[in-house]
Amino acid sequence: MAVDLSKLTAAVGSKDHRLLGRLTRKFKGRLAEIDEAGDQHEDEVVEGKPVDQAELEDRGAELYRLLVETAETTGRSVKDLLQKPTKALRDKSAAVAELMDYDLTEDGPTSAGTARDGGKPRATAADALGHLIMGHRRDRRVGFKYGCVFECLCRHFGRELGHDRWYDLRRGSSWFRELDGVLRAAGVPARTFSIRRHLRDRGPPVRAPRYSASPAIGYLKGPEIQRASAALGRADLASVDELARQYLADVRDWLKACANSKRDLVCFYG
Repeated sequence: MAVDLSKLTAAVGSKDHRLLGRLTRKFKGRLAEIDEAGDQHEDEVVEGKPVDQAELEDRGAELYRLLVETAETTGRSVKDLLQKPTKALRDKSAAVAELMDYDLTEDGPTSAGTARDGGKPRATAADALGHLIMGHRRDRRVGFKYGCVFECLCRHFGRELGHDRWYDLRRGSSWFRELDGVLRAAGVPARTFSIRRHLRDRGPPVRAPRYSASPAIGYLKGPEIQRASAALGRADLASVDELARQYLADVRDWLKACANSKRDLVCFYG
């Protein structure tokens, strides 16, 4: 989606009751759908079950890379870091750690599968929307609902871009790896643009609980869009597989549409 993230992020925590009322009415049906799917996803969050094996492998590899990198720079062992992670490691690895047997978050290591609910009712999707707009404390047990509600906000503050061929990704996350491999081979640095890092695994640009269910969220802001677009424009894709070229052409179109409309790019997967 092409989204004005400055307007969206200004709305989050704005305590604007009128806006909350409009959004609740506008997305009434969608909020009900999110709640209907809730039981399955809530169990996935509490028990730490991965949605996709390839996704688990990707994030497990990323967690291991971060652990080794931090161990080398701090002189500590990987085992020690797992038991007592640094703040920098917690900040970097919270998204991947929740898919493992460790929870490297503010509350410290916890066995995946432990629910800290105190018997309180879980937040509904409408509650999650209210938490975002009113700046209230989020319910970590239903993190995926905040991801779904963020998608509603993106629809309100933006517009959907053409992505027909992306509806059916039979190869799942392995296809993202392949496309990123094509980009690296074509000379596009990962720090400048990566489909997995920027458009799938980055998370939302607003404060929300981590979760292992869908949707995965990523985004690029204005200056990042310019850099990614320039790098793709210089990329040599002459020898690239035709299907991969078509997918990357879609990405170029998204970046161009966002640049022309002075909006940011937000993507959802799953």
